[in-house]
Amino acid sequence: MTLRDKYCKLLDFDFGYDNKALANKIEKTSIDFAIDFYEWRANSTIKGIDQYTNKECIKMYKKEKNL
Repeated sequence: MTLRDKYCKLLDFDFGYDNKALANKIEKTSIDFAIDFYEWRANSTIKGIDQYTNKECIKMYKKEKNL
């Protein structure tokens, strides 16, 4: 499931008027994505990965993970 799909799912869920609960769910989703990306980059077998920008690496990560 893409990050966009996860956010849409959160927004479709009826939180009523509890914006704090929604914000907490969005924060958790963002943190999970960031951690997964960091672990992917730290353990990447892509030769010369350090020569790429973070933006380029995120594109590679999303392509590899079908996000």
